[in-house]
Amino acid sequence: LVVSVYHDRATHPWDYGRFLASQTDTIGEWISQSVIDSAGTRTKAAHVGDNTLFRDVDAIGNPVNILSMIFSGGMPSLNAPSSVPVPTTSELMGFLGSAPSSIAAQWRTIPDSYGGGQGATAKAEVKISEILRTVGGPLATLNTGLGKLGRSLPTSGFSGVGIGIGGGGSSGGAGFGVFCPAGATPFGLYYQSFLDTLTWRDILPLEMLYPASWLPGMREIGSGLTQSWGSVYPRTGSLVQQHPVKGGAVLAQRVADIVGQRNQPHVYRPLDVQPGGWIWFGDQGIHENDNNHTRWQRLYPDAETSCSAFGGDDRFSLTSYGDAHVAASRDVVFNMWRRQECCQRLSGIYLGSISIR
Repeated sequence: LVVSVYHDRATHPWDYGRFLASQTDTIGEWISQSVIDSAGTRTKAAHVGDNTLFRDVDAIGNPVNILSMIFSGGMPSLNAPSSVPVPTTSELMGFLGSAPSSIAAQWRTIPDSYGGGQGATAKAEVKISEILRTVGGPLATLNTGLGKLGRSLPTSGFSGVGIGIGGGGSSGGAGFGVFCPAGATPFGLYYQSFLDTLTWRDILPLEMLYPASWLPGMREIGSGLTQSWGSVYPRTGSLVQQHPVKGGAVLAQRVADIVGQRNQPHVYRPLDVQPGGWIWFGDQGIHENDNNHTRWQRLYPDAETSCSAFGGDDRFSLTSYGDAHVAASRDVVFNMWRRQECCQRLSGIYLGSISIR
C-alpha cells in the first residue's frame, strides 16, 4: 500500500491520491454534517504550545503491484482503472455485531491494578452499551452519504499513471514462481479518512471502547511509556506529537492496523492477504499488540531505498527520525510492506515446507 498523510487535500503529495480526495471530501462533509476545511482540521484550533497534530490519511494499492499481474502472465494497462471500489460499512457492521462480546472479553484481561489502579478506573468509566447506542442516527447518515457516492468511484477525470511519488518494488506472481502475489490491488482504495470521518474525527467515540485507548503503554509505537512516537490507539486522526514526520508515521501505522484486520469500527476495505491459488505459510496479517509485521519505506518528501519498522529509540540521539526530511506542507507518504511466504498451488500432494528466513 501507499499510505499518504496530508494536511491539505489540495496539496496531496500524489496526484492520484489528490484526485480521489477531491472526489470524496464532499461526501465526508455530508456524513459529518459540517464543513471539513481544506486543512482537514475539524477540531479545535491549535493554540501556542498545543502539540496536538491532526492529519487526513488515505491508503491506496501501489501501482507497482501491476508487476505481479505481469509476472502472472497478464499484461495490464499502466493507466489507472476506470473505477475503483469504494470502502463500505460492511466491516463496521461486523464490528457492531461482535463488539459487545469481543471488547468485553478484552476488558476482562486487564487487571484492576494495571498502571497503579488505572485499570479499575478505566473499567468504571467505559460504558460499552451506552457508546454503541450513539451509533444509530449517524450510521444512517453514513450509509446515505456512501450511497450517494455509489459502489465505485469513476476515475475518468484522472489522467496519467501518477506513480512519481517514489520508488519501491512489489510482490510478484505465478509466472516465475519466485514472488508471492500482492495483497493489494493496484490503484485500489482501501482507506480514505473523508469516508471514515465519523470515527477518524472522533464524532463517534467507537475507538474509546478499546482498553488500549484508555491505558497508556498497551499499544505504543516504540518501547512502552518511554517512547517518543505515539500510541496506535485510539485510531483517530489526532495525536500529541511535535514532529510532523513522526506524527505522520504514527497515523500511517494506525491505518495499517485498521486495514490489516476484519470487523474494525471504520469505513475501509480489508487487505486480501491470501489470494487463492497459493499455499500460504506463517503469519500473514497485522495483529493486535504487534507492529513488527509491517515495514515502512518513506516515499515523500524524499524516497528511502530501504524499509524499517517504526518506533526506533532516538531519545538520546542528536537527530530524530525524519529530521531534515520535513516537507513545507508537513505531508509524508510511505510504502507499507508486509512479509508474505507462499508457494504456488500445483497438482500433486503437498508434503511440507522449510523456512528460508
